Amino acid sequence: MVNFKAGKYYVGDLCYVINETNWDELLDTTNYFEGGSFIFKDKEGFVANTAYGDGRYYDDEGREYCVDAGLIGVIPFEIIDDNFEGKGGQIIEFTHDFNAYEENGTFFIDDFEICTKEEEEEEIYIDEDEEDYEDEELDDDEE
Repeated sequence: MVNFKAGKYYVGDLCYVINETNWDELLDTTNYFEGGSFIFKDKEGFVANTAYGDGRYYDDEGREYCVDAGLIGVIPFEIIDDNFEGKGGQIIEFTHDFNAYEENGTFFIDDFEICTKEEEEEEIYIDEDEEDYEDEELDDDEE
């Protein structure tokens, strides 16, 4: 869990807002973001892998997050490298201190969640022996 101060933050796939030179360096210095918390331009950030990698995910307020590097992160707005316009995440102004963490494919950021894992589907159990038995009964009746 990473604790952040109130302020303006980028929430989304960090590959959209960190230039290529800094991206490569950041991957090397963080061992590909192992550990969730990292320092970039003297500021702390948070990042974790999504459950299913790349794709489009939505928070519980309906905001969209496009993912192209298999991760979602939080960094202070003032340290992003590239122009954000039209890129994968959201710029959010937090009016109070907040926490960010990920658990089982769900990102908890302040008071909203981004679920990157589909709801578990109910398994349908088919007893193959029972199906074979019904076929045999039909064969017996035909004789």
